[in-house]
Amino acid sequence: MQSKRALHAWREDPALQLALTTFAILVLELALIRWLSTQIRVAAYFSNLVLLAAFLGMGLGVGLGRRRPDLARWAMPVLALVSVVLAAAVPLGLTHLRFPDPAISLWGGESAGATWFEFVRSAMVVTACFWSIAAVFLLLGIKVGILFDQLPPLKAYGADLGGSLAGVVAMAVIAALWAPPPVWVALGVLPFAFIVRDRWSVVGAIVAIVAAALSVAGARYSPYNRIDLLTGSPANMQAPASGAEEWRLRVNRDYHQRLLDLRPSKDPERENVRNIYELPFGIGSAGKRAALVVGAGAGNDVAAALRQGFARVVSVDIDPAILQTGQELHPEHPYSDPRVERVADDARAFFGRRGPERFDVVCYGLLDSHAMFSSMSSLRLDNFVYTQEGLADAWALVSPDGILS
Repeated sequence: MQSKRALHAWREDPALQLALTTFAILVLELALIRWLSTQIRVAAYFSNLVLLAAFLGMGLGVGLGRRRPDLARWAMPVLALVSVVLAAAVPLGLTHLRFPDPAISLWGGESAGATWFEFVRSAMVVTACFWSIAAVFLLLGIKVGILFDQLPPLKAYGADLGGSLAGVVAMAVIAALWAPPPVWVALGVLPFAFIVRDRWSVVGAIVAIVAAALSVAGARYSPYNRIDLLTGSPANMQAPASGAEEWRLRVNRDYHQRLLDLRPSKDPERENVRNIYELPFGIGSAGKRAALVVGAGAGNDVAAALRQGFARVVSVDIDPAILQTGQELHPEHPYSDPRVERVADDARAFFGRRGPERFDVVCYGLLDSHAMFSSMSSLRLDNFVYTQEGLADAWALVSPDGILS
C-alpha cells in the first residue's frame, strides 16, 4: 500500500511532470524538423519553419494554461492528424512541389514556368505546415503553463531546463543510432501520454507512431538523412557487362548519386562516364601512392582511383549510412578493397585533424548538403568546404608533385 502511494506521489509530482513535458516538446520539435523536411520537400527550404511555429505555439500555450487547462488533452489527437497528413504526403502530391520563389534554385523544384495555381498551392502548403505545427505546440505548451503555476519559479525553471536538455541529448543519441521516424515520434509522445493519461491522448500517440512508421516505406535513416534506393542502370547506358545490379540513391527524396559499374566496357556512354571519374587520378606526373577523396559517397570516385592503380585510397564522407550502402551494394565493391580506408567525417574537420600523411591526389566529389541554394543564400554545410581557408587546408595535404581536383 505504501509503495502504491509512493508511486502515485511520484507520478503526480509537478516537477517530474514538467520535466517530462518539456522533454516531449523538445523531442517532438526536433523530430518534426527532420520528418517534415523529408515528407514535404518545399518546407525543408524554410529552415526555421518548425522552430518558429514551435516557439509561437508554446508561448501561446503557456499563456492559455491557466484559463483552458482542459485543452492539453487534445495535443496528441492534433499531432496524430498532422502525422497522418505527413505520412500520406506522397499519395497526396505534397512531397515535391514547385518552389514559390523564382530566385531560389533547388533539385527539380524550380518555379520557372510554374503557374499561379502551383505558386498559390505551394504557399498554402507551407502556411498550413506552419500553423498546424504551431497548434500542436500550443496544446503541448498548455501543460507547461499549468505546471509552472504549481511550482516555485526556480524549481519550475530547473525542471523545464532539465527536461529540455534531456530531450536534446536523447534525440542526439537516437540519431547517432540511425533510428527512423517512429522512434523519434514515440520518444516524444509516450512521456506526454503518460502525463495526461487520457484515452484520446493514448489513441493520438499510437496513431502518430503508426503514421511515422508507414512513412518510412523501406528507407534507411542516417544521423543526417533519409536514404532511398532504387535499382536500375541509367536510361542512356547499356546494362553493365558484368551483370551486376546498379542503384540510384536518393537523399531526403531528391536524387543524390548512382552506384555504377564503370569497369571497361563497349558502351560509349558508360566509357565516357568512366573517363570523367578517372580523370583526376590519371593526369599529371604525380605518383600513385595515395589518394584522398572527400565527399566519397557510395564509392564511384574511390573505384576510379583503384582502377587507376593507386596503392592507398582514403575515402571521407560525412554520412556513415551512405558509406555503408556503398560497401554493401556498389557493383565494384571499392570499400571492400584492403587498399581503401573509410572515414565518416566532415571534410573540413578531416582536413584539420589529419596527420603528416600527404596525397598524390586530393579529389573533391560532389559535396552537397541539399540545403537551400539561392540568391538569398542561407547557410550550407558545404560552404565550410568551398572557402579559401577550406581549399588551403586541402592543399596542405597534397604532396609536392601531387594535384588537387
